[in-house]
Amino acid sequence: MSHKPCSQCGERKQLPAFDHSRSSRDGRHHRCKYCDRIRDRQRRRDGRMSLAARRWRHRNRAADKAQRTLRAAVRRGEITRGPCEVCGSSKTHGHHEDYSRPLDVVWLCGLHHRELHRLERKYGKGQTLFGFIHEKEEEL
Repeated sequence: MSHKPCSQCGERKQLPAFDHSRSSRDGRHHRCKYCDRIRDRQRRRDGRMSLAARRWRHRNRAADKAQRTLRAAVRRGEITRGPCEVCGSSKTHGHHEDYSRPLDVVWLCGLHHRELHRLERKYGKGQTLFGFIHEKEEEL
């Protein structure tokens, strides 16, 4: 199957016009990328996107505080953003093992950060394939 209809506009489009979706039977989202972007723009305009962000911050106060503290420290130059601990990429996220220590982070690129969280969800905290995190903790 190389085409499918968009649930929003009803137009039949090629599969690359749809984002990937693990929950869908055919592995693609039910709305095309174009309709998704229009929907996201509308949600930002009417404030529903910011409402979701506020809800996340309320549910995850410790994580939010740690992220804001780290971001401010990087901005002030107190901490320098390092390369990814796995692949060496320069575009990195700070991964907190413990939110009570906001400046103690492991620098990971987006791909490896998502992979680490996927493994933590699957196997639990501390059960990762990335031995470097635990080696780093042993050095300290």
